Amino acid sequence: MTEATLEAQIYYRQMERWEELTEALARLQAEERALREAIFAGTFPNPKEGMNTYTLPDGRKVKGQYRINRKVEQTKAASLPTKIRNKFFRTKYELNKTAFNDGDEEELSVVYEVLTETPGLPGLDIVYPK
Repeated sequence: MTEATLEAQIYYRQMERWEELTEALARLQAEERALREAIFAGTFPNPKEGMNTYTLPDGRKVKGQYRINRKVEQTKAASLPTKIRNKFFRTKYELNKTAFNDGDEEELSVVYEVLTETPGLPGLDIVYPK
């Protein structure tokens, strides 16, 4: 067996194992989420925002974080009186990727002064033929 053949076999075994784990994780995540929601609802029927704690008879504690997602309607917030807007809201700068991709060298040289770039976790899918 050649080294290239062995490397190819190892590669395909890795890919098969990754596919198995990806499928298992999806199933486990769905089950974990359903159990977490059921246990939280059963333990904290009237939760308060933030941390909720319940002590079990054996002394263990169930701690549940109750979150409320709040989305700011940007255009409406911008029209609030300045005093209120400045007190309750903050500006968050995010990169406009389209403008970044279209930027010229001069503009990008300035933009790069305030950016930190690090590689992210790569995405990966296997698409089966139909």
